[in-house]
Amino acid sequence: MFPLNPKLDWVLSTSDARHIGAVNASYELPVGEGKRFFGNVHGFAQKLASGWTLSGIETLQTGFPFTPQLGFNPSNNGDSRNPVRPEQTYSPPNSREP
Repeated sequence: MFPLNPKLDWVLSTSDARHIGAVNASYELPVGEGKRFFGNVHGFAQKLASGWTLSGIETLQTGFPFTPQLGFNPSNNGDSRNPVRPEQTYSPPNSREP
C-alpha cells in the first residue's frame, strides 16, 4: 500500500498451499476366470469379464491464501497495474479517535 516501503506490502503467494497429500488405491474386482463371479465362463465372455480393477485417487490440501482486492481504483491515482486492497486501521480502545 505504501510505494516507498515495499516490505509493508508483503503477502503469501496465491499458489502457496502448505499441506498437500495424495492417496491412491486399486482393487481387483472378483470377476472372471478363477474368481467368485463369472468364474466358469469361457471364450469371449471370459475375456470380457476378466481383469477388471477399480481405482481411485484422492487429493487433500489446505486452502490457498485469500487477499481481498477491489475491482476498481477508488484512489483515482491512475495506477491500474497494482490491485487496490482495503486497508486495516486500528484505534486503541481508550483512544478518542473514532
